[in-house]
Amino acid sequence: IESEEIFIKNQYLQLLYINHLELIDESKIASLEKLENLKILHLTNSNVKEVPYFKNLIEIKLDANKIEYIKNNSFSINLKKLYICRNSLTEIKNYYFRNLKELRELDFYENKISYIEPYSFENLE
Repeated sequence: IESEEIFIKNQYLQLLYINHLELIDESKIASLEKLENLKILHLTNSNVKEVPYFKNLIEIKLDANKIEYIKNNSFSINLKKLYICRNSLTEIKNYYFRNLKELRELDFYENKISYIEPYSFENLE
């Protein structure tokens, strides 16, 4: 069975932990986005370069990957916990957390952040 088929057949999966997927390519990571009911995703040490989008996530852990930037609207508005440690982020843009009013935990340690745009954390309570 192809990995994409595994995710399609488990559409009701709410919790997924993946660690050390060194051979996974971006298309297989994109197939994870078909898990519409996923609430918690830990995708660590898996050579991820972009933040995958899931509309219902409340927790995402992307530690020890190769993320250099975050696209606008990358996170679910329901997100409560974001861990993106040990990546290659160099700056924090003011749009990263714009609509994340539910966010309660945020961890960026061991990145290469040298610049934080003004008002980046303005909407966080």
